[in-house]
Amino acid sequence: MNTYRVAYVQEPDGQTLAVFPESTPDCRDGRILTYGSDEHGEVDIDWIKEQPLADNYDQLHRRLEALYGPSGPAASAGASAPVQLVVDQNAIANL
Repeated sequence: MNTYRVAYVQEPDGQTLAVFPESTPDCRDGRILTYGSDEHGEVDIDWIKEQPLADNYDQLHRRLEALYGPSGPAASAGASAPVQLVVDQNAIANL
């Protein structure tokens, strides 16, 4: 199983946003892959750095694990391999 780092920030509206620090090579310059409100997107890295780290991300983390873990729909749809999400809140500072 592959490991994939994820960090969580709090959006101005109070929602939690998952940020995937290792996704920058797959995004447009200066952008990073995120997940929130049941959809993926790309967001400016500078904007991400301005947001506070989220303290309460357990629900979103469980949702992502359910989607991309060994028993999730991504695995059964033939994704390359299920992933183990590793929370790394320090990754935001290193973007």
